[in-house]
Amino acid sequence: MFTFITSLIRCDVWYDSKIPFFLMCMFYATLNHPAPATSMISEITVLFLLLCLYASLGHIVNSYCDRKIDLAAGKPNALAAVSDTGGRELVAFVLIASLVTIFLIYVDQPVVLAMFYLAIVIAVLYSMPPIRLKERGIFGLIAATIAQRTLPVAIVFHALAVWNWTALALCLLSTLIGMRYIIVHQIKDESADLLARVQTVATTRGVTFLQHLLRKVVFPLELVTLVIVLFLMSMDLQSIGIATIMYIFWAALQWVVLDKNKESRFSVESYTVLADFYYIYWPLLLCALLVERNKIFWIVFIFTLVWLFRRLRREVVQIWRVIFALRLRFSYRK
Repeated sequence: MFTFITSLIRCDVWYDSKIPFFLMCMFYATLNHPAPATSMISEITVLFLLLCLYASLGHIVNSYCDRKIDLAAGKPNALAAVSDTGGRELVAFVLIASLVTIFLIYVDQPVVLAMFYLAIVIAVLYSMPPIRLKERGIFGLIAATIAQRTLPVAIVFHALAVWNWTALALCLLSTLIGMRYIIVHQIKDESADLLARVQTVATTRGVTFLQHLLRKVVFPLELVTLVIVLFLMSMDLQSIGIATIMYIFWAALQWVVLDKNKESRFSVESYTVLADFYYIYWPLLLCALLVERNKIFWIVFIFTLVWLFRRLRREVVQIWRVIFALRLRFSYRK
């Protein structure tokens, strides 16, 4: 049962590639919030659970709508063996339960409620025919980005009542990260989508077009926006500036000593470039600053460590590779 649920909600896809960035935004908002620590912990806990519910809903709808396509492409789908009626009932139940839960929690915050509902509508229309934005060219890229990255971050800042230039820049940064990820996803899935006759940008306009868009437009804009965000954030939190310099040194060290690992670690056409910063170092640093401000946030810090365990384990392996490569270089010199 547990395996079926995890496969159904596709938590392996989003739990450590989307949620950590949302957590980082929550931590930043909390650092800029005058409310007591205990009330902020409850607020970010509710937001965290709702964003996980929202991510699960989107993937359940997508799995239901893509059952035949995934079978044709040889891709796993938890709902492949479920009847049409059973699938519809499951999607309807989760959708209604999500809408009711969000309403009960944010009925007194109509803007947050509207943002959540808009995100759900876009997520459903992305996968569900006849509109199925997924196969509407550039509109599919935009819809996926807004639903998966832009609105969740906007929801965080509006729900926690923290809007400033840094928050706005983080919304833009999340949007560009989401655009890069959906482009990479379509590039990687091109052969399977061609086999299943799915009309994405990759299958209609070609991988070359997406590669050009990624390298010449999306990723450069992402880098510029990241620099702006870090500059704005470091004006209030000096440790962010120090951590940024340390990370640049760490990235440069990896580039120099790990020749065989460059392609996978730093490729723009991958999910890994900057992922360690976005999903490990940045959220953990901001959470550590919360602990420094109030010891009660140790609970949040420990939870974050557990949540990031898979990424942390990979990063430890990466650190060991760098150390091993450095030892080899020094031994050769001797």
